[in-house]
Amino acid sequence: MRPSHRRARIEIVAGALEAATAEMCASLIRSAYSPNIKERADCSTAICDMQGRTLSIATHAPAHLGSTLKLVPAVLERFPIKTLAPGDVFFANDPYIVGVTHLNDCTAAAPIFIADKVVAFALAVAHHSDVGGRVPGSESGDSTSIFQDGVRLPPMRLVANGIRRDDVWEMFLLNSRTPHFSNGDLLAQLAALERGRIRVEEIYARYGLEETSSAIERVLDATEKRMRSRIGEVLRAGTYSTQDWLDDDGLSNEPVKLSAFNQHRRQRSAVRSLGVPAAARIGEKRSPHAHHGNGYLLSQGSR
Repeated sequence: MRPSHRRARIEIVAGALEAATAEMCASLIRSAYSPNIKERADCSTAICDMQGRTLSIATHAPAHLGSTLKLVPAVLERFPIKTLAPGDVFFANDPYIVGVTHLNDCTAAAPIFIADKVVAFALAVAHHSDVGGRVPGSESGDSTSIFQDGVRLPPMRLVANGIRRDDVWEMFLLNSRTPHFSNGDLLAQLAALERGRIRVEEIYARYGLEETSSAIERVLDATEKRMRSRIGEVLRAGTYSTQDWLDDDGLSNEPVKLSAFNQHRRQRSAVRSLGVPAAARIGEKRSPHAHHGNGYLLSQGSR
């Protein structure tokens, strides 16, 4: 294949993956039952490789940009690759395990098989109306513990080999004040995953396993190069720090100081510290891993 043709192939594969996640998100919104998704579009879809690297993402909620960083590794830690089967779907919502923004943001993930080999995961993140907890809607500004926010779910097999696990499904619905919404939204998430599976299989069928895998690696390499280049353009070597203030801690009128430190050299940049004073009391909006997604991406450049 000519170099010019190979470069075109890379762009075509990248565009096809972007189109796949856009179609997944459209399917999720059109199929959803609750206003949170159907009207507010509080959802995202993504395709990740087996390392958990995001290949493409379609999001209507910027906070979801970091929500896919930890899910695939968390799934594979509990369910080794050899135990996966076509038709499997995994489900989770714990921010400190799978990296979503809060317990309402429930993520479904399905492995995608090509020639009996798992090559990727399709993901669908959706804000469910209620996942239990101390107040309707599962969110309150004066909550101080994640246990007040609702049920915590590590990666669980929601669908096994194409057969729905009714015990897990019922357990999730029993912990919701709006089970009719969550039931419909779960089905919409499964529909979005099916769209993603079909589109990724079509890409591999058209260009082959080797060519598609090579194109994906080239896309990831090019993205890293652009990131490093841009960082090198806007930052000089050195240590940077900044601070800002929250109006209050959610429990009183006391402001809360936020601080961040960044060390940069050449095209590498790493966030070394980000947070609030240890003594601070913070209400409902604690900051899980997904809210540090940009810092995570920068820190990967320091390796």
